[in-house]
Amino acid sequence: MVVSLHMAQDKNVNLSQTDDKYVVQRIGGGSIVDRRPVFSPDGTILFVVYGQIIRAYSTRTGQLVRDYKGLSQPAVGVQLHPTRPELVVAVSESGEMMAWREDSGIHMLTVKLSVAAQCDHLFSFNLLPSEDGDCDIFVTWQKKNSRQANLSVFSSKGKHKTDFNFSIDIGTHSVAFAFGCHSNGKYVAAICKDRLYSTDLARNKGNWFRVSKGTVLTCVACHPTECCVATGDARGRVLIWRDIIDNPAPPQAVYHWHTLPVADVVFSQSGSFFFSGGGECVLVKWRLDNPHDKSFLPRLSAPICHLNTSKDNLIVSASTQDNAIQLIDPQRQIFKRIQYFSWGVQSAGHDLPLFPAGLNFDRRTHSLVLNSRTGHIQFYSPRTHSILYNLDITVQNYITQERNVEIINTEVICVALSNCGKWLSTVEYIDNGEMTVQVSLKFYTFNHTTQRHSLNTSINLPHDGRVYALRFRPAENDDMLMAVTTGADKKFRIWGLASGKHWHCISMGHYRDLSVRDAAFSSDGSVLGISFDSTLTLWNPDSCDFQCSLSPATPKGPPIMSIQFGSRDCCHLVVAGSSEGLTVWSILTLSIVWTVPLELTILCKDPFSKYMAAFTKDNTLYVFSPKESKPVFRHQDICPSGTRILCATFAPRMNPKSDGSWQASSQLYFIDSNQELLALQNAKEITDVTESGLEGLPEWAPALTPFSSLVAKQTSSSAIAQAGTQHNQLGLAGRKELEELLAAPAHTMPPQHLLCGGILGSLLVRTTSADGDAEQDDDREPAAAADSDSSDDEDDKAVSVEKKEEPAVAAMAAMTVAQVEDAEAVLKKVLSERLDWAESLLL
Repeated sequence: MVVSLHMAQDKNVNLSQTDDKYVVQRIGGGSIVDRRPVFSPDGTILFVVYGQIIRAYSTRTGQLVRDYKGLSQPAVGVQLHPTRPELVVAVSESGEMMAWREDSGIHMLTVKLSVAAQCDHLFSFNLLPSEDGDCDIFVTWQKKNSRQANLSVFSSKGKHKTDFNFSIDIGTHSVAFAFGCHSNGKYVAAICKDRLYSTDLARNKGNWFRVSKGTVLTCVACHPTECCVATGDARGRVLIWRDIIDNPAPPQAVYHWHTLPVADVVFSQSGSFFFSGGGECVLVKWRLDNPHDKSFLPRLSAPICHLNTSKDNLIVSASTQDNAIQLIDPQRQIFKRIQYFSWGVQSAGHDLPLFPAGLNFDRRTHSLVLNSRTGHIQFYSPRTHSILYNLDITVQNYITQERNVEIINTEVICVALSNCGKWLSTVEYIDNGEMTVQVSLKFYTFNHTTQRHSLNTSINLPHDGRVYALRFRPAENDDMLMAVTTGADKKFRIWGLASGKHWHCISMGHYRDLSVRDAAFSSDGSVLGISFDSTLTLWNPDSCDFQCSLSPATPKGPPIMSIQFGSRDCCHLVVAGSSEGLTVWSILTLSIVWTVPLELTILCKDPFSKYMAAFTKDNTLYVFSPKESKPVFRHQDICPSGTRILCATFAPRMNPKSDGSWQASSQLYFIDSNQELLALQNAKEITDVTESGLEGLPEWAPALTPFSSLVAKQTSSSAIAQAGTQHNQLGLAGRKELEELLAAPAHTMPPQHLLCGGILGSLLVRTTSADGDAEQDDDREPAAAADSDSSDDEDDKAVSVEKKEEPAVAAMAAMTVAQVEDAEAVLKKVLSERLDWAESLLL
C-alpha cells in the first residue's frame, strides 16, 4: 500500500514546530576579502568588512579584537576618519554611515546619506578632509536597472554636494576608484573598461585617456604624494601614468610580469615602491624608478584579490580568494594569517560544486570536516568559530591558471570518518579531458603523538572513473570496520583492514549493469544499501551476498541520489531520495511505507535521534521522522533568493537539551552557495546586543568580581605619546656586508681585525627627521635613499623617517633624534679608535 503525502504542497499542515520559533544564524564563513582591509595608524589593528559588521584583528596575534556593529545592511567598505583618526567609519549599501571609537567600539554617530531616488545601492566610499575641517564622503552607487556606477560627493552631515560626470563598470567597483594628493591639491582617478578618468578636486578639471584597443583596465591606485597613477589591465601589465591632470598625452611606463589580469595594485606609503597581485598567487614588489627591479613572494594559498600597506611600511596585507588575509613582513615572509573559515576555490574545467566532499562530523575533535583550499580539507570548530587545522590530502602545489588555457587541479571529492574517530578516508580526483582520469582512495589513521591524521594506505584507481560515494560501516573497533565506495564503472567495492594494518578490497558487486550512485550502512552495520538507477538494493556487507531489490511502481523513475537508514526506533526503515521525491521502505516487510513528491536536493540524518532533514530546490527545509508521514518542522526560504544549500549534516551537542525538540541532541549545520556556514537557532536563545539596549558597549566584558568593579574601563595619562615612525628602508642593516663576508673563500680573507670595523659600522641605524630634505645626502649612501621602504634589496643602512606630530610630540621626537645622533657619534668615535693595545693582553 502506497500512502502519498504532499507535504511540499500542503500549506495548511499543522506542524509541531513552525519556522517562527527558529531563525537562521551564521556560524562561520562569510567573506572577509570582498573589500580592501584598512590598517590602524600604528599598524597594530587591521579593520575588515564582514557583512554588516566591521571586525578588528590584531596584526601581531591574528586574533579578533572586537566587532563594530549597528549597520542594517552589508558594509561597502571601512575607512579611518581623515581628521579624527580615532574613529572607524563604515557605510552600508543603503547609504547609512556609522562611526565608532577605534579603541573601545563605542558607537559615536550615525548619518543617513541623502542619495538620489534612482539609486539602487552603494558600491564603495572614500573619506577626504573637507574645507570646514571635517570630511567629505565620496560614494559610488548604481542606478536602478543599470549596469553602471556613478560617483557622488556628500558632506559629513549627509547632504549631497556634487556629482562627477563619469561612470564605471560595476564589476570592478572595489578597485575602480583611487584618490591621491599632489602639489596643487587632491585628485581622483577612475577606470571604466579601456578608459582612465582623472579629475582635480580643487579646480574641478578633468581629463580622460584610452589605452590600446582590446585592453581592459582592472584596477587603479594613486601615488600618495605625486600626480602619478598606476593601473592594472587584463593583459597582466601595470601602467604608470604621470601628470594626468594637465597633460593631454601623459607619459607612461609599462611594468609587465603577470600573465593573468592584475587584480589589485597599491603604492607604499612613501611612493617609491608599489605592489601588484593577481591569479598567479604571487605578490610582486616593483621599484617605481626601475621596471626591471622587482621581487616576488610566490605560492600564496590562492589568487590575490586585494592589497594594502600599513602606515609604517612594515606590513603588507594580501587578501586571497580562499577567504584569508596574509600579513607579510619586510623580509617577504608571511608572519600571520587571518582566516577563520577557508573557502573552496572553484576549479576551472571541473564539473564539481563548491565543497564537493560535503559536511562531515569528526567525533574526536567535535569539529566539522569539509573542503578547504584546493587539495586540502579543514577541521572547523563551530564552538570556537575557528579552523583547528588544515590537512593536505593531495600533497601537490596549486597550479595557477594560464592565459587562454584552463588548468585543472586535483580536488578532494569525498570524505568519510569512522564512528570511533580513528580512521579518516578521502577520495581525490582529477580529469583534464586529455589524459587518463586519476583517482586515489586514501585512508588515514589518527596519530596520538602528533594529534594529527597520518597516511596509512593509498589506493590508485579504486574504480575505473569517478567515485560517487564513500561510507564507513558503523563500528567501535577495527575488527568490524569496513568501508564502501561506488564508482562510475557501475560497481561498488567493499574495503577492509588486512591483518588490522592496511586497507584492501575484500569484495565487489554490481547489479544488472545499472549505474550505481549512493551507498549507506544500517545503524547496526548489518545491512548495506546500494542504489542502482531507480532501484534500491540490499546486501550483506560481510559476505557481499545480494539480499533483495526494492523498485518503484514506475519502471523508469529518476535515479536514487541519496540513501539514509533510520536510527533508534526507525532502524528498520530506509529512506531513498531522488530529484522527484522521497520514498520510505520497510526492510522487514519489503514494502513502501509512504512516499512524498519533492524536488529534493539534500538528504541527511541525525545519527543521535530518529529525525532526518530534507532540503528542496525551492529552499525549503523539512525535518521528519521516517516512521511518520507528517513533518515535525518546516522552514521556507531557508536561504535568500539566488542562493542554494550545498551540503548539510547533524553534529551532536556537547550538552543535550531536555526540551524534546528535534534539535535536542544534535544541531543541524548547512552551507549555502555564498560559502557561509549556517545553523537553525532557537529565537529565544539568541541574545543580540543591539536589542538589549547596550549597542554602544563592546562585545566583551570583564568578569563580575569585586576587583573588576575597581578597574576603570578607560584610563588617561599625561605621558607624551611616542612619535610614530615610517620605515622607508625595510632592509636588514649590514646584510650586504655579511653576505659578502660569507661568500668569499676562507683562505682569501684578510685578518679579522680588518673586517670588524666595517661590519660594525654597517649595523648603525641612522634616524632622519621628516623635516629634512629627503634628497640630501646627509653623509648617507645614495642607494639608501633610492631604495626606501625596500624589503628585498637590503642595503647597508636602515633608515626610519619620523612623521610630523603635535608640537609636544614633535619636540619629544626631536630630543629622541638628537640623543640617537649623539649615540651614533660616540659609536663612530669608538670604531675609529686604535685597539692595538688590546693585542698585548692576548699574548
